[in-house]
Amino acid sequence: MAEPGNDTVPAASGEPAYVEPIVKYYDGTWFDYRVVWMRGLGMHWGYWDDQTRTHAQSLTNMTRALAGRASMRPGMRVLDAGCGVGGPALWLAETYGVEVLGVTLSEAQLARARKYAARRKLEHLVRFEIADFTALPYDEGSFDVVWAQESVCHVPAAAKQLFLKEASRVLKPGGRMLMEDWFRIARPYTSDNETLMHEWLEGWAIDDLATTDEITGWSRDAGFTDVDLRNITPFAFRSIRRLHRLARWLGPGGLILKALHLRTDVEQANLRSAKLQWAAYQRNLWLIGLLAATKPS
Repeated sequence: MAEPGNDTVPAASGEPAYVEPIVKYYDGTWFDYRVVWMRGLGMHWGYWDDQTRTHAQSLTNMTRALAGRASMRPGMRVLDAGCGVGGPALWLAETYGVEVLGVTLSEAQLARARKYAARRKLEHLVRFEIADFTALPYDEGSFDVVWAQESVCHVPAAAKQLFLKEASRVLKPGGRMLMEDWFRIARPYTSDNETLMHEWLEGWAIDDLATTDEITGWSRDAGFTDVDLRNITPFAFRSIRRLHRLARWLGPGGLILKALHLRTDVEQANLRSAKLQWAAYQRNLWLIGLLAATKPS
């Protein structure tokens, strides 16, 4: 099991070193997400079952699949740790009548999330703030559910462990921690596979993925019980393949636009990583999992 390192040491700005790359990535790739991927504000993988017919449905289904791991009821308080532009938070509020507080590192995402909440007239149930989910400014026992959908992958190992400890702290006794994320199959890989992983993840502002054993072990170390991680990669296969095909089709045009200075290095790295994730998937280096855990009563 990987040990915490010094990868959360603050940069010159006083923020942890991982903050700037994450903000730069999401702010810099907004056009790509909005035009190519997002439907209903979903910025995550899709979940395809027998009833799924469209990409948009698959994105909603992924959020539904994660929500199904907790008994959501009106009036419950949910912390969305790494809320993006608010898609899952708004869906949870509309679907279950829960109160959701979403936190993000990006001022641009914050503004968009608040705009979408206002458009849907959900400000009475949903609000958004700037906060780092590894050092939350909220009291112990403030939430019934801590929700993390493809956000914890972005922070280094030590910060992942800090997040889990913070999630446990801010949950009420009996509260649930829910995570949908990407995980390594094993550690270490051969040198060529480690190189592939690094090149893929770097373009998406990810330091490294935890293994399934690491994330479940860290969850127990943080005080959680009933820790259960389910591999749902087969349900996301069509989504993974879709991204690969899009990257292949858009690649030549992206290079031309980059040469004309109409696309940035961040956008091109995002496109390249969309190709590399498929190569890593074909080598069986990663999976998509739903993790659920309980804070003891």
